[in-house]
Amino acid sequence: MKNAIIIGICVMAGALVYSGAVRADEMTKERGGAKDECLLVARNCGGDADSIQQRIGRLKAEIAKGTDVYTPGELRKLQSDLDKATNLLNYLQNNDRPTMDETL
Repeated sequence: MKNAIIIGICVMAGALVYSGAVRADEMTKERGGAKDECLLVARNCGGDADSIQQRIGRLKAEIAKGTDVYTPGELRKLQSDLDKATNLLNYLQNNDRPTMDETL
């Protein structure tokens, strides 16, 4: 069980690093109020990778756009991704143990 949690956390951390997301300030300038496809479906991502804190900030900013920009399903996905990133950050900073549901 412990190994499964550690593996899940490592996979999430690797996915966050691999996603190569563009910085939020650049995305805002380029896209205005448009959807951030990099956060939604890993499209149109630049070569730079976000830190976990930057990803959390970007997710919060996108969720704040609400249904003016995103469908309810997309907002649920963004919220789920935010929850996972927040749990990962808490684990890394405080060694809090997430449940299996939080790592998936």
